[in-house]
Parts: sequence; structure tokens; C-alpha cells
Amino acid sequence: MVKESGRLRLEVEITLNKVSGIYQALLDSGADNCLLPKRIGLDLGLKIPKKPSGTSHGVGGEVPVKHTRLNIQIGGYKLKSVICLVLYSR
Repeated sequence: MVKESGRLRLEVEITLNKVSGIYQALLDSGADNCLLPKRIGLDLGLKIPKKPSGTSHGVGGEVPVKHTRLNIQIGGYKLKSVICLVLYSR
């Protein structure tokens, strides 16, 4: 646990596409999709389409995204071929 701005944040060591590291991320157990910045997707070697393939909607509005797949491991728990939304950067 890390205390930041008066709030507790949970940091976990994760493996994404066989690349280990500690990433600062919000782990939302109720989320339908994984969302990553394009820079991290490129660092992980993800196959990212050149053009946006959809939009993601949230409280702040909608943003263009690109769909790809990602393998995630947290501790001994593995998720294979998870649909991942990569933020489209203009």
C-alpha cells in the first residue's frame, strides 16, 4: 500500500506479455476491459492497429481507442488473451 494525496493506493507486481515490472495502476475488479496508455502498449510489444477501432465511454466522456489482446499475470493468477483498449494518442 502506498499513501498518495491522503488516499491508499495498492501497487502489485504484474507481468504483462511476459514483461515483468511494477506499474502504477488502478486494479478494478469490476471492469469489463483493460485500458493502457499507448506508450505502455508499445513498450510491451503489443500489436496495436494504426487507426482507432472504437471508443471508450466513461464519466469524463469518450475517447478513441484501439483494440488488442494482452496476457496478464498477477501472482499465480493468469489471464490469457484479455481484450485490451489502448488509448489513441493524436
